[in-house]
Amino acid sequence: MQIDPYKLPKYLTERTAAIMPVHLYGQAADMDLIMRFCRKNALKCIEDAAQGVGVRFNGQHVGTFGDIGVFSYYGNKTITCGEGGVLVTNKDNLKTGSFRLKNHGRDTKGIFEHEHIGYNFAFTDMQAAIGIAQMGKLEKIISKKKKVHDRYVNELSCLYGKFNPTYFDPRSTPVHWFTSFLTDERDNLMSFLRDKNIQTRMFFMPLHMQPCYKTYDSTVGNYPISESLYNMGVSLPSSFKLKWKDQKYIINAIKNYFGR
Repeated sequence: MQIDPYKLPKYLTERTAAIMPVHLYGQAADMDLIMRFCRKNALKCIEDAAQGVGVRFNGQHVGTFGDIGVFSYYGNKTITCGEGGVLVTNKDNLKTGSFRLKNHGRDTKGIFEHEHIGYNFAFTDMQAAIGIAQMGKLEKIISKKKKVHDRYVNELSCLYGKFNPTYFDPRSTPVHWFTSFLTDERDNLMSFLRDKNIQTRMFFMPLHMQPCYKTYDSTVGNYPISESLYNMGVSLPSSFKLKWKDQKYIINAIKNYFGR
């Protein structure tokens, strides 16, 4: 469900400035091939690691391969400050420029002289304190979410062919932000579970299908894999606080649906 690095050369043009891999659904894109391609073509790499807190690729944390990595601490992420996120980089010029952008265009806090145009993207002290405390709980939360994922996969393995777990690259150490499955009966299943007070989610709508981009020409190509995943993907309740009796209720409901 990640960017296909083998298709990057096909879409490279003289206007291409950067590659933006998205580490989607708690696992890593193939950063070996992506960084090799970026270095060969003098491109920047901006990692969208919004869902990637705790995720590693060949032992290295996502968001630290490219020029910039961005993480989200929104309310439904693995750890949260309620809103906001973190940008990481090891390049001084990008650190300085990013700080200016979020600090009203100023190089220094506490003064009212603005050297550049900027914005107010400040994190509150309270959010930062919550985030630091959450980091201390990260490994425990990841471990609990893995147990939730593994129970779903093990208990629903009898439905393989009708209700399939998503694939994980063995080089990726995933974080099971959501536990997701693929099925041809997504809509009917979601409706069936909704009637039993079980909330589920579809996969994210691909960018080229978004209403806000309908007025733009789709000149880049077709995206059959993205569309197929969107039409088949369903994410199950995956909170690290999910109790076994509640998860068992969900599992039995899914078995009942496919056993009809």
